[in-house]
Amino acid sequence: MKPGHTVVLVEFSNGRLFSVVTMNIEGHYDHYDFVWCKRDKTFLWHRSGGSFYMEWGQNDYWLVKWHKKPKDGGGKKVTGERLKKMPKKYPLDDLFIGTNGVNDEAEFCGKCKDWLPSGDPCQHQERSN
Repeated sequence: MKPGHTVVLVEFSNGRLFSVVTMNIEGHYDHYDFVWCKRDKTFLWHRSGGSFYMEWGQNDYWLVKWHKKPKDGGGKKVTGERLKKMPKKYPLDDLFIGTNGVNDEAEFCGKCKDWLPSGDPCQHQERSN
């Protein structure tokens, strides 16, 4: 995450990180997608846009207290549960560093049934290129 950015929204799917929205001091947003890579046992994340929204409105989420409620990607009302606290296993200061992830695009392999870094694909993806 860039210096001067604050995490304002964290979206969860089945209890796992799914997307994160940050805001800089000028009020501009960065939206990041997170997927779990089973092979590498880490999250892969990348900046996917510059807007404040949730990917799926039915997902649970954490939101800073001072920010307006999110809408989903289609502009509809969010129906997921708003969490009062961030889960301890996802400390806000470590979402983008350490054991919580790698900044890389992800590609899904149907044979492995796994999300893999585009810079380090599995043998199935290498053969198909």
